[in-house]
Amino acid sequence: MNDNTVQNLNTACAAGVGLGTYVYSNVRGYSFISKHLWIKADKKPSPQDIFEYRQAVQKAIHSEGFDKFGLKILDCSKPEGMRLLQEYEKKCIDSYNEKLNKAKNGFSKYLIKKFDKAKLQRRINYLYLIKEGRNAFAIQRTINDKKYPTILINMEKFPSAVFHELGHHKNHRKLGNIADSFLYGVLRNKKYMQRSLWGILLVSLFTNKKRNKNPNKTNPLYPVGKFIKDHCALLAGLVCLPLLAEETMASVNGQILGKKYLPKQQLKSMTKTHINSFLSYAKYSGMFCVSMFLANMARDGYIFAISKAQDLKSKYFDSKKFAH
Repeated sequence: MNDNTVQNLNTACAAGVGLGTYVYSNVRGYSFISKHLWIKADKKPSPQDIFEYRQAVQKAIHSEGFDKFGLKILDCSKPEGMRLLQEYEKKCIDSYNEKLNKAKNGFSKYLIKKFDKAKLQRRINYLYLIKEGRNAFAIQRTINDKKYPTILINMEKFPSAVFHELGHHKNHRKLGNIADSFLYGVLRNKKYMQRSLWGILLVSLFTNKKRNKNPNKTNPLYPVGKFIKDHCALLAGLVCLPLLAEETMASVNGQILGKKYLPKQQLKSMTKTHINSFLSYAKYSGMFCVSMFLANMARDGYIFAISKAQDLKSKYFDSKKFAH
């Protein structure tokens, strides 16, 4: 193999090492955060706590004008809420099976099983977290082509999260349709964040720390790639900032609403939940920064090791030095 082929193979292998490091560190980090996400937010609520939260949130919805926008709380501790969650879960499964049955060939079925099944599993996991009282979600529920703000929550297991989710709807309620669409489409849609992170990762992994000395092989976009590589962890943090800002604003708005309508005892547990929420999302954002940094360290370490091995080979095993 010529030098170019060897160099390209080394670069590809180094990128693979970095990619593997990024995925592994994310999986480990997300597993750690998931185990601690919301669990320490509050103890098992008493019947009095549940009653006070239900009364307070209904007062807030009516007094703050949320009912004019058709805001609904789907409480899965009640039969109606649980039925709707089960219907949504069945709808997701049926949609997946229908897509799988319509696949025209084996390769299409493989792609659906590989990617769509993972999406389906994530959605089912979200529903499981809601049922178990480990998380809650603010969504826009579509009924007859019209969107209604909705809160998915288990009020008997995790009532202290209800004002945080109400804060999400307050974030968007007063900004109008254009800003509302932007915030829901960009700030809270993790697809944009993930795609940006993958873009930063791939550019940094396929960019060398040093510019190619051969002027004929120099990439004119190298300075851009070098900047992204040198600041990959910082850029990852900046990409995560909109999500962190949205969640922080939701907690702040929820805290303001809670102070108006909740008794002091329940206000304490809600404050603890909001603090824990912010720390969880901060850890989530920090996880991507650390993963990006470790991925580039692993990639550059591989290149350094290969370079040293090639130097030793040329120094001690060069055939010309042993020629007679």
